[in-house]
Amino acid sequence: MKKLIKMSLIVSGLVLSGISAVRAELIDFDGVNFDGKTFLEMGSYAEDGFNINATLDIGNFFLVPSPGSDFFLLSPDLIIQQNEESAILSSQAGDLFTLNSAVLRGVYKEEETENFSGSFSAFDANNNLKGVQNFTFSDTTELHNLNFGDDFKNIASVRWGRMDSFYAVDNIDLTPNVVPEPISLLLYGLGGGTLAFFRRGRRKGGSG
Repeated sequence: MKKLIKMSLIVSGLVLSGISAVRAELIDFDGVNFDGKTFLEMGSYAEDGFNINATLDIGNFFLVPSPGSDFFLLSPDLIIQQNEESAILSSQAGDLFTLNSAVLRGVYKEEETENFSGSFSAFDANNNLKGVQNFTFSDTTELHNLNFGDDFKNIASVRWGRMDSFYAVDNIDLTPNVVPEPISLLLYGLGGGTLAFFRRGRRKGGSG
């Protein structure tokens, strides 16, 4: 009986740790095959279970390769080419996720020190706006890390675009929300129920 109890508790502990340990994803565009081209013009891009789609008003965005292209970037990046919302990021399965951070850099500036700015907007499962995060960076020669706040947790999609200049997005760090499967919940409940039964038996034994 004790072995059964011990095994049940071990199983439930493993299940619980599996539920809580969620692996973050990094969309870095490193698997793109440019086939010698200086850029790719595309309307959608998929990586690690997520889609990036261009909004209907522009129909496309640019992916550029590593150094040597006309964009003077350090690694494969997604280029935003229009005002307002230009790209939409969402899970292929329709699951919620948390947007943690992204790396940004300005491009196509006449002066290297000119500012570049834009905004990210988070939406819930009903397509309601949860929050907006604006940014402005003064140096287009450097990579800038943008961290997102609580409004970008448990979201269904995020949209972003530019305000006054082109900029590149890379290393999009996000965490998918994990919904426990029924078998996981069953195993966890079994472990908890076994523990409760064991404690009840000890109390009865002690009172006798």
